[in-house]
Amino acid sequence: MEKPLSDYRSLVTVGMIAAALLCTSKSAIGQPELTARADSLAKAGADVLLVADAYTDAWQYEKALTALEISGRKDAPALWRKARACVDIAEGLKNDDALNLNEKAVSMATKAVRLDSTSADAQQMLAIAMGRMAIYKGVFANISLVKEIHTTALKALSLDDSLYRCCYIIGRLNQELINKPGFALKMLGIDWATEDSVIYYYDKALKLNPSLIQTRVRYAEFLKRHKQSPDKVIRLLDEALALPITDEQDVRAKEDARALKAKL
Repeated sequence: MEKPLSDYRSLVTVGMIAAALLCTSKSAIGQPELTARADSLAKAGADVLLVADAYTDAWQYEKALTALEISGRKDAPALWRKARACVDIAEGLKNDDALNLNEKAVSMATKAVRLDSTSADAQQMLAIAMGRMAIYKGVFANISLVKEIHTTALKALSLDDSLYRCCYIIGRLNQELINKPGFALKMLGIDWATEDSVIYYYDKALKLNPSLIQTRVRYAEFLKRHKQSPDKVIRLLDEALALPITDEQDVRAKEDARALKAKL
């Protein structure tokens, strides 16, 4: 039987507390302040979309989802935000629980896109949710899904070329795909995945948002594996370690950066 969304909340409590203890400036000081601000907006009866965004900024993803569910809104802006909350909650889960919640996110984001195909945010959220599914299952487990992720991310960028998350998605996807030889990618119809495309989209993501930690670490991993630009690898890792944490997953990314740097 499929679990209701509420059942996933208790599963992530311990993980979120642990992540909060590991985080630095934002979790120790900024996050409680952001949570208080979001609570204040909710109590004041502010628009639920603003409330959901505020809770997301505070890493209170369950509260964001609850607010949206209680509102009963089923328009595109509410649906893609529900999808975002599901994806964020899933990051604190493992295996089937994470996969199931990401599938819910794909369903919600798909509905959002159907309601408003011109929404860059809805298209981006659909690409993100599908991308998470591909990573969990393995990018070669479903080539049709891989193609859809690529198409959807490009569609979102065509609507809004400032979407750095879409650039990261394409770069990350292509980074996984090029582990296969070029002739295999061509046979599968995904030969748009190249080393140059990884570099292009990671560079673009960092240009659009210079504060990205995870992008720097994945970029450094790619360059090291393909024996490119050793000086750039060191620079990317140093920058990743120096930047302030702005996302819960930055904690793990910094750990990866330290481990990778130790191997150089």
